[in-house]
Amino acid sequence: MDRWPDYELIIALSTGRTLRKAAALLGLSHATVSRRLSRLDAQFSQPLFEKSSDGYVRTSLGDALFDAAQKMDECSRITVDKCRQQQGDAKSEVRFSCTDSHARYLLDDALERFQAENPNVRLNLVVSSTLADLDRSEADVVLRCAEAPPEHLVGRALFPLAYGFYVHRDCSDADIAGLSWIAHATDWDARSDNRLSKRLRALPVSTISTSVMHRARCVSREAGLAYLPCFVGAADPSLRHLSETEIDRNRRLWLLTYPRVKDIPRISAFMQFLYPALASKSDVCAGG
Repeated sequence: MDRWPDYELIIALSTGRTLRKAAALLGLSHATVSRRLSRLDAQFSQPLFEKSSDGYVRTSLGDALFDAAQKMDECSRITVDKCRQQQGDAKSEVRFSCTDSHARYLLDDALERFQAENPNVRLNLVVSSTLADLDRSEADVVLRCAEAPPEHLVGRALFPLAYGFYVHRDCSDADIAGLSWIAHATDWDARSDNRLSKRLRALPVSTISTSVMHRARCVSREAGLAYLPCFVGAADPSLRHLSETEIDRNRRLWLLTYPRVKDIPRISAFMQFLYPALASKSDVCAGG
């Protein structure tokens, strides 16, 4: 196998565990990922992954190719670092990825304080919501919400990250009947979400937005209802949690990196700096 995109597919499917999530990580269609996986299975005359109740799981062949992909990525990263050193770049860099809402509500001035205390480290902030930032070597450290991180990453579970369904505080029951959902994912369907009451399941989806900030703005303008992190709902006095729904506390906030870079001084220093900075936000993140 001599095509890097094939190795990227193995990394993406290992991370996402489903074809849909792998396709999202790669920026491809579900059908394209399915065809490429079938082609690889045929090329080796055996499967790279097997389906299970937890999603796609690598076979022994898949494990071998996954290990090769990680080594190739590490070689690429080392080469890039050497090129930067040869170009005389005086500042080392930490590429940090988080979502727009994390940067706005959780990090506050923490990133600025880190830079002030570490003037020889350049911070490169990548605003995104996908773990592909690590797998594509676009970030050294990511802050993400997940039930469990991919097995090839290391880091720390910080605290529960609560989510809830929100509406504008001035909306009455009669007003809600005329609203629609600002959905948080393309595959989310209010009609099949058992967390919702019968009347809320009956409301249509008018917009799909993966941006937490955009969904929150829509709700604050009385343009619909949305599923939001509780720390966002708590920060905006125009929003209120729908009392007929329960808070979802099944996810946790993770700070993650690759095993091979975790001991690099600038990476380690950055992560150790963020742990206490984020810990101060644990109550509001847990929906307290």
